[in-house]
Amino acid sequence: MAFFGGKVRKVLRELRLTSESRSNDLNREIREFLEELEEDYEENKDVVPEFHDFAEQLKTQLAPADASKLEEFMRRFSRVDRTARHGVEFMRELKRDQRKLSRETIWQIEEYTAQA
Repeated sequence: MAFFGGKVRKVLRELRLTSESRSNDLNREIREFLEELEEDYEENKDVVPEFHDFAEQLKTQLAPADASKLEEFMRRFSRVDRTARHGVEFMRELKRDQRKLSRETIWQIEEYTAQA
């Protein structure tokens, strides 16, 4: 191992720099997407409750068939809202997991570099 020690260290150092650069780029992209998603969700999160209130007022004025259609639309609209909320939560988890994975990878490479 001593014969290849310098070359191995150099390769590991280059691998660490490349890995760190790519991880930083990915972390930045995830952070930017998350910020944009959170802003959009925060801007529109009150639309669903407002629509539900409005729809409840309208239901009394509609024919039973139309009221039923409106009720179904409200359920579907709520599912879209829930999906959006889950998307924000998923992006937060992805951001956290990516940061954790990046740190662990860099630590492992540093360990191998110290051993080589």
